[in-house]
Amino acid sequence: MVLVCSEGAFRRRVLCHRRRKTVTFAGMDIVVINLDRAPRKLQEFDAANRGLIAYERFPAIDGLKVSKEAFVANGTFHPDLQYTPGAIGCALSHITLWKHVAASGKTLTICEDDAHFNKDFMRFAGDAVAKLSGRFDLILWGWNFDSVLCFDLWGISSCAAIFDASQMLNSVERFKSISMTPTLYALQRAYGCLCYTLSPRGAETLLRALPLRPMEVYFPGLNKNMPNTGIDVVMSHLYPQMIALVSFPPLVLTKHERHRSTTLLDNPHA
Repeated sequence: MVLVCSEGAFRRRVLCHRRRKTVTFAGMDIVVINLDRAPRKLQEFDAANRGLIAYERFPAIDGLKVSKEAFVANGTFHPDLQYTPGAIGCALSHITLWKHVAASGKTLTICEDDAHFNKDFMRFAGDAVAKLSGRFDLILWGWNFDSVLCFDLWGISSCAAIFDASQMLNSVERFKSISMTPTLYALQRAYGCLCYTLSPRGAETLLRALPLRPMEVYFPGLNKNMPNTGIDVVMSHLYPQMIALVSFPPLVLTKHERHRSTTLLDNPHA
């Protein structure tokens, strides 16, 4: 399989999988990454977020069907990178979208197919992106609750937040209907790339991380270095070098069901 990076080819790849747009907000183009072999996850995503967002489907690159060696040869991966096939497919899908954003010069919101959106996402995110007028690289709208989130508290102190993932699992439906107006903080570290808005400048910064290579990234709060096991670790390494922001509280949640994760388990029947 060849990565699709040109503007025309990208549009053909996405538009042939266009979803019906149920709501319209200016300036918020959303793409949902979904494997062809996981149609049920897209159906669940559609049902969970119906009426909350407008989106188009991006067919994820399947790590079980690509040759890592080909992407070592083209400079995407370092030969020593130890990613699972699922992590390879996830990384290539996000990288493809980064290349599209950089080439098109247009901001894009990228999310994964286990995302649950709050009812105020389009209002708040659309307003925030408009007010920032391109003066940002990346805004993270949600993250994995089973690890730590690190952000800067207005220059006063770094903050490491931990969450009750089990409690969150029982609150997803209530979360979607809560009225909220989050604050954007300077992002330092986060696990998961559930949903983020990426500017062309941010895409260019992320692409400078290629080839992806073995590394360790220090996570405050965990108080240890974490190995590069996925694209979210690479992104965390880059956040302090970018104008990267995070919504707190989040406007998007994921149940992060590890038993269904194609990234973690390479499960073809997720």
